[in-house]
Order: sequence, then C-alpha cells, then structure tokens
Amino acid sequence: MLKMTEEEYKIIKEAILRVSRCSRDKFILEKDRDKIKKLFANNLRSIMTEIFKRKEQKLKLLMINDKRKRRVYIFKMDDAIDFLSKNASNNVGFTRKGIVHLGDFVSVQRKGGNGKHVKISKTDWSHPGNQLQFKFSPLEFVEGIEKTKAIKFGVINY
Repeated sequence: MLKMTEEEYKIIKEAILRVSRCSRDKFILEKDRDKIKKLFANNLRSIMTEIFKRKEQKLKLLMINDKRKRRVYIFKMDDAIDFLSKNASNNVGFTRKGIVHLGDFVSVQRKGGNGKHVKISKTDWSHPGNQLQFKFSPLEFVEGIEKTKAIKFGVINY
C-alpha cells in the first residue's frame, strides 16, 4: 500500500521496534521527521483510500454515530476521502512523542498490544503489535465538517 524507499522502511521499522522495547520512547525521532513527513505527504490520497475503503472499492457511504447527540451523520465516502486528503496536505506533523498526524483527524503510530495472547516477544518484528496503526477521530471530523460545511452530509436524529 505505502510506497517507500528502503531508508523510509528502515526508519519506520526502527521506530516501531523502539516503542515496542519502551512505550515511553519517541516514535519518529526528530532527525527522521522530514523524510517521514514527505513519505506521508506524497501518499495521502492512497493512505486515506486504504484506511476507509481497503479492498472494498464499492463503499459509497461513511456513517458516523454520535451517541451523545443521538445523531447519525452520513457522508459520501469519496467526499470524505477527498476532504481528509486535502486537510492533511501541508498539514503532516508530529506530537512531542513522535506520533504522526495526517491533518486534524488521522494519526499514525505503532499498533501496540501487550502480547498477552501471543507467544512472540513484543520486541520481535513478527509480533502482531509491531504494525502501523492509523487512528481516525470521527466525532472531531463531524464537528469540523459541521463548522466549515466543507462537504455535504446528511443527518438522521434518533
């Protein structure tokens, strides 16, 4: 999915294994941030498509349930992917801990897991927790869209 050079792969692999050894360590180090920022910035559209559609190219809707407001928000999937890609362009950044932010609503980190049900050491590259995890903030996304009216959406109150 993510087209990367050998060097970029090495940086991400080292970051994942570093955090697997000590969860308090930084994910992406300052010295590597420009390269990783460029990697993600150059692949935003394909990343967002992979996150939200994966191999289900026929998906047409993104539905988000806000239980607090008792509302379901309905977005055209392609509109949401376009918006998220544009939101992240020129807006790839890092937290103090080195977590990657792709715009205001998506972040990238080591998947994690304590290995409780897996017999492989957490520091072993083959451990299932040693993968990239993309996190989406759906309610923040809804709030951002409601404020800006950047894309059309429907609402069902219940």
